[in-house]
Amino acid sequence: MDLFPQFDNSYTRDLEGLYVLWKVAEVPAPKLIKLNHALSEELGLDAKALDSPEGALIFCGNKLPEGTATIAQAYAGHQQA
Repeated sequence: MDLFPQFDNSYTRDLEGLYVLWKVAEVPAPKLIKLNHALSEELGLDAKALDSPEGALIFCGNKLPEGTATIAQAYAGHQQA
């Protein structure tokens, strides 16, 4: 079962040069402490499936949903003092 809908990856498609592909660091022994079931359902996600060891793997980045691209974004914002 897919826990998340298919990702669009519009950032990587539309903003070439403002990111680099990046492999996230693996988290040892991740554990989900609290999940907002109401918000998960409001977003159309399967809260029961997310509130599981597999959900913890996805939230920490050890397991990526199908179609996901992990990137590091370049920041070029303006800071006002």
